[in-house]
Amino acid sequence: HIDCTGNGSPVLVLEAGGQNDSTIWRGVQPALSKTTTVCSYDRAGFGWSDTQPGPRDADHIANELHELLAQAGVRGPVVLMGHSIGGLFIRDYVTHYPADVAGLVFVDSSTPFQERNAAFVRATRPKTVTDRVVDLISQPWTLNLAVVAGTPRLLGICRSKRAAADDIEKLQHEEYCRLRKSAWDEVHEFDLSSQETVNSGPFGALPILVLSRDTSKGL
Repeated sequence: HIDCTGNGSPVLVLEAGGQNDSTIWRGVQPALSKTTTVCSYDRAGFGWSDTQPGPRDADHIANELHELLAQAGVRGPVVLMGHSIGGLFIRDYVTHYPADVAGLVFVDSSTPFQERNAAFVRATRPKTVTDRVVDLISQPWTLNLAVVAGTPRLLGICRSKRAAADDIEKLQHEEYCRLRKSAWDEVHEFDLSSQETVNSGPFGALPILVLSRDTSKGL
């Protein structure tokens, strides 16, 4: 599933972060579309896209995106914008298809083997009991277990109670009752994705923008 809005070039392609589908960009895409063509898409197993066989590592995901853009008639070179784990996927994409990329934007991007960095572990470790509970229940395996047990359906949160709910709202509710196999597989394959991208670059004169949250300023 791919959704392109706006006009102009280069086309900006949005790569969502872990456990997220294209709707995560719903507040961003309309604003960016005032300037150029912007395309958001759902990786296999997310949003409106069906699951696909095989591993969910950076090589496979970059190849699927390349095929999707070709089938959708999106002409490059494109600018890739990746959030979180999506940063690994766009690094992989430009490594394999350098002629098809005009620039990169990293939004709070993951880095290869980040879980082995002591500073990263300290910064992301849950600090309170509430943080630990939120971290636990947001894990893909925990959410999958809840779906298998039928908990979301019993709680009546698998469908919107609003008669006027739009497609995005309906999808977000349906996600509560969907097994997150692809999300789990992407986490499971993080080391493999890291191996595939740790030596990516340097990218020469390719324009690169890095957007990073500054917690010291409350941002």
